[in-house]
Amino acid sequence: MNITKIFAKVKNAIVRVETEGGFGTGIVVDKRGIILTNHHVVELENIATLYFYNGKIEIGKIIYANRARDIAFIYINQQNLYEAKLSYLQKTKIGEEIIAITNPGSSGGPIINRMGEVVGMTCMGFSEGLNLAIPISDIKSYLLDIKKMLQLV
Repeated sequence: MNITKIFAKVKNAIVRVETEGGFGTGIVVDKRGIILTNHHVVELENIATLYFYNGKIEIGKIIYANRARDIAFIYINQQNLYEAKLSYLQKTKIGEEIIAITNPGSSGGPIINRMGEVVGMTCMGFSEGLNLAIPISDIKSYLLDIKKMLQLV
């Protein structure tokens, strides 16, 4: 699948995240209103403004932030959002081609494999083409806990 088709599969699940303290990118990881981003994007904030690819703007509540893992979850009371497909694989293979999609900056953007599945989230960018990422396998247990907390499981 070419990059244009891969981006088309995930673009509606990518949001710009803005707080009074900064901005970054987020990923819709559950169609019932759960957005994943980095802790340092929303640090010390309670709410964030979310800008969706389709032009929609929502105010979200930061419901979980873990500084040590640099992950945070934002919740909006919406149903049927377009959610990114999370990879079922535990690890990407050495040499596997992946694509980092960033919105205003590298933080919080999805790392996508050639099938259009999220395999990680960027957490720090050094220069063009060089990013550090958190594997999606590390994030999934936190997401399950968030779903339980919101009684979505």
